[in-house]
Amino acid sequence: MWTTTGGHPTTKQTSLDGIATEIKEELGIDVNKKDLVLFKTIKTEDDFVDLYYLKMDIILENLNIFEKEVGNVKWASIKEINTMVKNNIFLPPHIEFFNYLIEYLNN
Repeated sequence: MWTTTGGHPTTKQTSLDGIATEIKEELGIDVNKKDLVLFKTIKTEDDFVDLYYLKMDIILENLNIFEKEVGNVKWASIKEINTMVKNNIFLPPHIEFFNYLIEYLNN
């Protein structure tokens, strides 16, 4: 299944700190937190989910992925992501996240 980078912040971390940590842990990328854009907060039954996006030039071959959490990485266009959704190879909860991002970027 394909999904987005993410996770839960630790105690005393903000969601911004948490996503920066997850990006570092999962992909080996040090990001400048100023470059992360919070575009949506969702209230679920159990918690809040803050959704961020990042614009950054990344060479996939240079990533240092954490193989216990990440099996593979790829670039995908919106059209490709929609195809992945239709083919049921994208993690269902994260489909909603991409839909929010597309809506945000189109406004």
